Amino acid sequence: PKASTKGSVTVTDLSSDLAKIDPTTTEKLSGALSKAKVNHPTVVETVGNGTAGFNNGPWYEATFTEPKGLAEDFHARGLVVSCTKGNQIRHIALNGAVTPLAGSLTGEPGFDNFAGTKARFNWPQGVSVAPGDGTIAVADSKNNVVRELARPSFVVRTVAGSGVAGFLNAATPLEARF
Repeated sequence: PKASTKGSVTVTDLSSDLAKIDPTTTEKLSGALSKAKVNHPTVVETVGNGTAGFNNGPWYEATFTEPKGLAEDFHARGLVVSCTKGNQIRHIALNGAVTPLAGSLTGEPGFDNFAGTKARFNWPQGVSVAPGDGTIAVADSKNNVVRELARPSFVVRTVAGSGVAGFLNAATPLEARF
């Protein structure tokens, strides 16, 4: 979950939606996690139509494949989300428009340091956005590395990890194991 300064929380449901929950109401909802009650808040916004997929566009047409990592993007005003099974990093603008930043448009996994949708990830999970320049860090879990997307071109580069699974603090970041 990602909390805002206004008290709402954005959550991913690990299937195909993201939801913004308003903690100030007491209306009870039931159903999927995107409509779950958490101390009786109300879901005020949902991004995604409930179907797994790779569609970009307006919030009501967008589809996600296991959205997992979520970070507030002050640089481009919105949210950055990692779609783990979709092997994508995507942006959700304040108006709800969903656009790809990096990774396969069809969910193809891989390990390629290119720009935008030519880059490949393999189960990206955690994401964070640097407050200054908006660089996006990604935990690329099945590749056992940390990658970054540099703005404005979204060129992906590996910044830590050797690609070998394990636990090793190394002399240089690219020799480390995760």
